[in-house]
Amino acid sequence: MSSKHTNLYIAWVPFQRRAQSLATSFDLKACYYHFDWGERGKMFRLMSWFAKGAATLKDLIKHKPDFIIIQLAPTPLLYVAAFYGMFSRCRYVSDCHNTMLYDAHNIHWPLAKFLLRRSAVVVVHNDDVKAHADRHNISSQILRDPLPTLNVPDGIKEVAGISLKEDYALVPGSMAEDEPLEELFDAARALPDTLVVLTWFFERLPEELRSKAPGNIRFTGFLDEPDFNALYANANVAIVLTTREGTQPSGASEAISLGIPLVVSDISTTRRLYQDNPIYVDNSAKSITDGISEALSDYDKWSARVSTLRAELTKEAEQQIAAVKSSLA
Repeated sequence: MSSKHTNLYIAWVPFQRRAQSLATSFDLKACYYHFDWGERGKMFRLMSWFAKGAATLKDLIKHKPDFIIIQLAPTPLLYVAAFYGMFSRCRYVSDCHNTMLYDAHNIHWPLAKFLLRRSAVVVVHNDDVKAHADRHNISSQILRDPLPTLNVPDGIKEVAGISLKEDYALVPGSMAEDEPLEELFDAARALPDTLVVLTWFFERLPEELRSKAPGNIRFTGFLDEPDFNALYANANVAIVLTTREGTQPSGASEAISLGIPLVVSDISTTRRLYQDNPIYVDNSAKSITDGISEALSDYDKWSARVSTLRAELTKEAEQQIAAVKSSLA
């Protein structure tokens, strides 16, 4: 077994762009833990946490990191990091998505707040989430999603049965509780000639929504990075929706990096982050329909406006990364 210390970014998901970008920025090895069978229901999800915990501990012992960044939620990963830290000198940085701090079923696990306060640094996505952390008496630093550098391979002509030459709108979501899926389905139904592609599992839809998905919506399931990048880069518009204030929609980062017209939910957080560069919608079916139609009707205009955000967001992320590195030092 090697004695070399390798610092890690640990996420209990198949893949996550923020995780990949931060791993690169902090010179970490990105480690993802996911089992397809864990998607079958609550009992399977619980069993998968034990399996992920064991796999995570195995890698921690193998790589002997001096520090790790852990993506939260889910809360059980926080227990694993703290447990390993008790028997090593490894420090953990808690990268808290808003669900970790906003949702009672995450933040109110036993000792969760205590263990978060023991983090070397707690990082959050924006000012709104930081204010929520403050209410829990958890000191935090803001670290926005660094804009990713996407390697778009040549030669991929089709992804999940979708030709990259045809026109389509891309929804890079995970069908979380804060995504207005029924309104999205109604919007797609109002645009029967527009293909709408969701990069997640049809099986993860709530049962009552499965029969409501119109015929022009396609689900790709999980995609490996080359396929995902190719699918995103050839989209005519990206649709990134949330009903929850404080959310920095991670799917927007790819759109900004690639210059893809962006339709995003109109909340105070996105207004502050992106100014007037995307197309904002109010999460109603009609507004989403209008937003998609506007993006498709004037691709060049909205592509150029999104592209103007790149330099500003890159500079801000670099400053925040340097601040976190300073705290760790």
